[in-house]
Amino acid sequence: MTANSIIVETVHAIEGLEVPHDAALNSAKQRQAQLTKPVGSLGKLELLALRVAGITGNMSPVLKNKIIYIAAGEHGVTDENISAYPQTVTPQMVSNFLSGGAAINVLANQLGIGVLVVNAGVYGDFAPHDMLIDIGIPTRTANIRTGPAMTNDVAAEIVSKGIELISSRHVDEHIDIVGLGEMGIGNSTSASAIISANSKLDPMYTTGIGTGLDEAGHQRKIQVIRDALEINRTVLNKIYSDPIEKSLSYLAAVGGHEIAALTGIALGAAANRIPIVADGLISTAAILLAQIAQPKLANFVITSHSSTEPGHSIALDSMQLDHPLLDLEMRLGEGTGSALAIGFCDLACHLLNDMSTFDEAEVDQSNQSK
Repeated sequence: MTANSIIVETVHAIEGLEVPHDAALNSAKQRQAQLTKPVGSLGKLELLALRVAGITGNMSPVLKNKIIYIAAGEHGVTDENISAYPQTVTPQMVSNFLSGGAAINVLANQLGIGVLVVNAGVYGDFAPHDMLIDIGIPTRTANIRTGPAMTNDVAAEIVSKGIELISSRHVDEHIDIVGLGEMGIGNSTSASAIISANSKLDPMYTTGIGTGLDEAGHQRKIQVIRDALEINRTVLNKIYSDPIEKSLSYLAAVGGHEIAALTGIALGAAANRIPIVADGLISTAAILLAQIAQPKLANFVITSHSSTEPGHSIALDSMQLDHPLLDLEMRLGEGTGSALAIGFCDLACHLLNDMSTFDEAEVDQSNQSK
């Protein structure tokens, strides 16, 4: 199959899914109402378990195989001095992920989550590693300030590889929930550009300080994104009849290779009824692109945390996603917010499945329930 046919087939598969799955959701609600607690007393944990049940189609979801995909790539826009850190940090951090020394490794280890690193064109040679998946991207994106990041064909190829990555692994080992993470110096510039292009808002409203820019650096980053939107205006301002073409065109114009991979992973997860846990700005931009291609995709997404990057809330609002589960003033990326939220999802499902009902525990119910 061609890359485009894989994407089209996946989008059509999602269209045919009932989400939330009414039977599973209603059965889970009935069980929630019988558990030994006042109705609603566990707050968002109750709603979280119901959301997982509705996505998976399982009234008693068990999150045994939990995985975070960290997609990593290089960005030509780093030539414009839009980050507080040099490009060399990207391959160095990939090595750090593989050796287990990053924040995401610590969180994932404590929460029983597997971590996989998707190499989407990171500079350097990496020894074979169980955590590393190389999807064969030979180089960085082009500088979006001077033209498109990549061609539509390259964008489609990487998205299709993301779809195949998660779909094939799901066949082999059944993934219960997936979190999205990323690494790539310059990728918050691309993410903010995607969100500005979609919302038609000036980059001053969608662009934050990323890795810690000072005010002069922040203003430079905003101007670079304005220039990128202007140079790619024909593509970004076009009226599209085909949502897949629109998604790929936005991605090709101002996106990144790792964002493309995450877009595919999100589409593949949804097609397999795997709950998708979004991290911060960059992974949410990838989900936005996936949702442009298939509007039902947002129904499979759980938002982990409120990023301090301003474009994050704009992207969430545009997809009408629920308010994020956590607000810890985080902006690291890597999937750190995803890891924390997956932990809460796991706990929520255990509460649904493992608590006793009033009848089982021989506890009297509220007079209001009689």
